[in-house]
Amino acid sequence: MLQTMDNMDEYGIAHSGLGKNRKEAHKAALLEVGDVTVGILGYDTVARYYRAGPSTPGSAWMTAKALRADVKAARKAGADVVIVFPHWGVEYRAAPSPAQRRMGQAAIDAGADLVIGNHPHWAEGMEVYKGKPIWYALGNFVFDQTWSEYTMEGLTLELTFDGAELAQ
Repeated sequence: MLQTMDNMDEYGIAHSGLGKNRKEAHKAALLEVGDVTVGILGYDTVARYYRAGPSTPGSAWMTAKALRADVKAARKAGADVVIVFPHWGVEYRAAPSPAQRRMGQAAIDAGADLVIGNHPHWAEGMEVYKGKPIWYALGNFVFDQTWSEYTMEGLTLELTFDGAELAQ
């Protein structure tokens, strides 16, 4: 993890959801797109043993409390748009679990503008909650799981913004 982060930093690749400690793992990556600042928040809900601790490296664990604090901090740091990217769900399922739905909605309730999830290796459903989109899983983009039609499929999103507003 530390080597990956160092390599990304060396090449100027923004990252979120992983850090040298819990505070760093929960910090949004801020990207300037024209005159709009996009905050990216990455999370995990699958592998508890990768969780960052107060002084140990690891991933950002997704909770409703963390979402509230992290989205607020991203906005305070200047994010006009906040996108939450969770690693969640049950592999090889076409529908989101109740826990995914609760956490996706909690992200929107915390102030995120959209949620784009993944992990199940299959494309899952999406919903619009309080006017904001939640994609539960996009499926595989490029992966070596050629043993099933569902694992060879994936979604690609094309999102158009008008300033900080999602237009389509």
